[in-house]
Amino acid sequence: MSGNEPIFIAEAAVARGGDGPPQEFVVFMVVWGLLGLGSFLFFHFNRSAALKRQIWPAFNVGIGLIFGAFVYFIMGRAQPQVLYLMVPAVIFVSFLNIRTTRFCDSCGKTLYRQPIFSQKRFCPHCGSELH
Repeated sequence: MSGNEPIFIAEAAVARGGDGPPQEFVVFMVVWGLLGLGSFLFFHFNRSAALKRQIWPAFNVGIGLIFGAFVYFIMGRAQPQVLYLMVPAVIFVSFLNIRTTRFCDSCGKTLYRQPIFSQKRFCPHCGSELH
């Protein structure tokens, strides 16, 4: 290298003789951070409740699959029994995310953290009735 090329985090960890985090972990953190930022921007600033309602279940399933794949590649190849705990946990968390998130048709806000077995009837931001 001439010194002018960018050094990526994963390449830097390998260049240090493996003292840094595993390359899979670095890739996971970068992808997870980008997914987190992208989903925050979309679900926070997009005002189309219908579009968010349509995307939300598939998004949660996709995020669960990506998380499961990374756990498998980081730990599961060496310890496949970790999947016995991880798969049900990912399914449960995805179910809770889908179940407890609502979208207001009036203001388009994404409403998180509803009680699991009851649902809000009115939007706390605009007061409109939720359907």
